[in-house]
Amino acid sequence: MGILSKIKETAISVFPIVAVVMVLNFTVAPLGEALVPFLTGSFFLLIGLSVFLAGTEIGMTPVGEKLGSVVAEKKNIILLLTVGFCIGFSVTYAEPDVSVLASQVNALNPEITENSLRFFIAMGLGIFIDIGFLRIFLKIKLKWVFIVFYGIIFIITVKIGQKFSSICFDASGATTGPLAVPFILAMGLGVSSSSTAGE
Repeated sequence: MGILSKIKETAISVFPIVAVVMVLNFTVAPLGEALVPFLTGSFFLLIGLSVFLAGTEIGMTPVGEKLGSVVAEKKNIILLLTVGFCIGFSVTYAEPDVSVLASQVNALNPEITENSLRFFIAMGLGIFIDIGFLRIFLKIKLKWVFIVFYGIIFIITVKIGQKFSSICFDASGATTGPLAVPFILAMGLGVSSSSTAGE
């Protein structure tokens, strides 16, 4: 769990991007004066993200797991769904990746405001966290959840067209950021563990 392991983990994610940019720099697309800022930014990204992930593992993951476990032990589905939705909504709304996506979409299409896009992305994740918790409690097989909701997604994608479906798929990727994923996974683990222990 040490910082060195997090640096190694982050380096595995960052290095391929740096390698591709460097190959392009020395072949078909020289960066010129932008090369030094790029390398400096990559270094600080490596250090900053490593420290962030270490802090998340020390602080947020245990809290998420404990919260999920305590709420699940109450055996109150309404309470569980309320807490799950609130946590999913708030963590996703605060997710840096979602904020960046919302600002980029707004720059390309001013009709879509940053706050409204962040709100609906957070709403969607909050709802799907509740669906996940219901699946755990009702013991529904995961494959049926995938079949039903992927079917719904494909139908909606055909109806809304390329413009908005692209935004939707980018939004789904943005929600899996460094803030939301560890906390939500830990909370899900706590709920799952308590549900299994209660059998």
